[in-house]
Amino acid sequence: HVFIEWLPTEIRSAQDLSDDMKGLIIPGGESTVMGHLLKKNAFLQKIKNWLDDGEDQKFVWGTCAGLILLANQLENARRVDNVF
Repeated sequence: HVFIEWLPTEIRSAQDLSDDMKGLIIPGGESTVMGHLLKKNAFLQKIKNWLDDGEDQKFVWGTCAGLILLANQLENARRVDNVF
């Protein structure tokens, strides 16, 4: 048996995301609204910096709108205020 020790933590702002976290799950929702809020609060840039910084490998999993927000490129997407 393999036991993975982890403690889920709710992240509601960029300040809640810490370097010692190993993973992030971005849930579904309304992607346009989520994108605006993430950009407005500099949360999207914080997530990008969190992924790129440090020596440890970090993991991000997005479901539904969370996956859309993680995409490098979207086909047939409406561009709204350069959110994506």
